[in-house]
Amino acid sequence: MAAIERLCSTVILLEKGKVMNIGPTKQIIDEYINKVFVSDESELILPIKEKTPMSFTKISITNFEGRPTNKIIQNEDYYVNLEFETFKKTEQVDISVSLRNSRNTVLTFSSLSDKVDGKLKSYEPGKYNLKVKFRGGYLMPDTYFIRISIHHPGTVNIDTREDVFGFTVLTVPGQKPINYSVGAVSLPSEWITP
Repeated sequence: MAAIERLCSTVILLEKGKVMNIGPTKQIIDEYINKVFVSDESELILPIKEKTPMSFTKISITNFEGRPTNKIIQNEDYYVNLEFETFKKTEQVDISVSLRNSRNTVLTFSSLSDKVDGKLKSYEPGKYNLKVKFRGGYLMPDTYFIRISIHHPGTVNIDTREDVFGFTVLTVPGQKPINYSVGAVSLPSEWITP
């Protein structure tokens, strides 16, 4: 998508051989991404990976109030909720979540061991839930995709799901729209004037 955006000023959206829309590249790319990758669902039941000691079973997003959603207001905190099952005792495990934008840029990576106590975990057979909180105000309005992974760091991926779930960050209602093309994230900054 990033290459198309750099090379083309106008694109055509096709669906089953029929022209669905023609227009500015960013607008048509956004339409395509929303059609293909972002559903109206705020949770997704995941198929269990066969022959693995652990497998993700569900992913969902909730807003700062705990309501399921896949549309996040830019300045609001949100949670990525993970459910997984362990089928046999598994040791030295880490679980991670990363986000990438519609231009295929990975913006953040968060692992359980880095954020909790720096230690890898062991899991007995059973069902588990985890919640990862992301602070609002950093992601620019765009479509984002989530990668999740259960792994032995640096050696074995037990269950990794690329682009498993998509969500949209929306401009804060009542504020002027932000031009995404000038950046991928909005870092805290302070302007000092004389």
